[in-house]
Amino acid sequence: MHAEPIEEPAVEARPSSNAEPASIKKLQNKLVLGSSGNTELRFHLATWLRWNSVIESGTTESTFSIPLARPVVEASFFEEKVKVFAQEELAGARTRLLDAFVDIRLHDSTSLRVGQFRTPYSRAFPTPIIKLQLPDRGPVVNAFHLGRETGAMLHGRGKQGALEFYLGVFGGGTNDDTRPLATAPWPIVRVAYNLGAGVPYDQSVAAGGRAKSGIALGASGAYRRQDVETATDMYATKVGWHASGDVSAASGGLSATAEFFYRNEKVAGGVWQRGLGGYAQGGYFVIPQHLELAARGGWRQQKVDEGEVEERIYEVAVNGYPSIEGHPQGHHLKAMARYRLTQSEGAGMIGGRQTSHLVTILGQLWF
Repeated sequence: MHAEPIEEPAVEARPSSNAEPASIKKLQNKLVLGSSGNTELRFHLATWLRWNSVIESGTTESTFSIPLARPVVEASFFEEKVKVFAQEELAGARTRLLDAFVDIRLHDSTSLRVGQFRTPYSRAFPTPIIKLQLPDRGPVVNAFHLGRETGAMLHGRGKQGALEFYLGVFGGGTNDDTRPLATAPWPIVRVAYNLGAGVPYDQSVAAGGRAKSGIALGASGAYRRQDVETATDMYATKVGWHASGDVSAASGGLSATAEFFYRNEKVAGGVWQRGLGGYAQGGYFVIPQHLELAARGGWRQQKVDEGEVEERIYEVAVNGYPSIEGHPQGHHLKAMARYRLTQSEGAGMIGGRQTSHLVTILGQLWF
């Protein structure tokens, strides 16, 4: 049996192409709370233990934390034509409802999702957090993704799973959002095309065995309109144009992804601010299903009132996937060690430059 991800993924093209072998023994793949006829209720849990050490401006700060503790409840009805997904974050100062939505299958290739969920903008953000290749999605994705929102989205795939499509309309933020609410519904669209076996939304596909060769190409766009922070600003709204493109590949023990982002926003006073960014990352299993080496390089630039801020990020990582009774556990049990170098230049920094070092050690348990 194959456990569902802790975060609901985008629709995976040709999902069986790079699936984990059925012989892999999981820690506890699926806890079925109840099953009756065409109805099933399931429970999952993911947690992280993380140690960080940051060196910046001549000072060192080390912390140990549990940044992620997420229980998930799923239910399916009518031969999985209707699915319900809810995810809570217990880590942090207070609990937060991250996702709560209903997925209704309208056709073999099309479903309708309604509720609060991750927007389909970019490739890395819809990728389940427990299937990341490094201990986070990275500063570039964090700067440009559009977050979780409340709305409705048509999604699915065509051409025997090669073509993915997502068309969502959002507005209203989330129950944990301190930003002003959107003043009008705003759309997000994403399309992707898979060549060969395709590439699942999994940055370390070969954790479950050798990946079949495939390439995925994607593009996303969005237009956002919302209130500004104060009513005394020259303009009563701010708007933003967003666009991104991505390419991913997988073959054998190798996987790689690259994304590029563009953003142009009108903020307080009618000033337009432009942001550009991109990253490329890849990994290879030097010991199949057990030891992966990974690296990522990123860059982002943003125009602000005082000038431009530019940031370059370089990362290397080692990931270990233990076995239990001789069976590799894949993403269900893994340890990650990462070093990150960040070089920043621009307004507001002493001497115009700043360098920081980050070492992260993270353990992941997911069942």
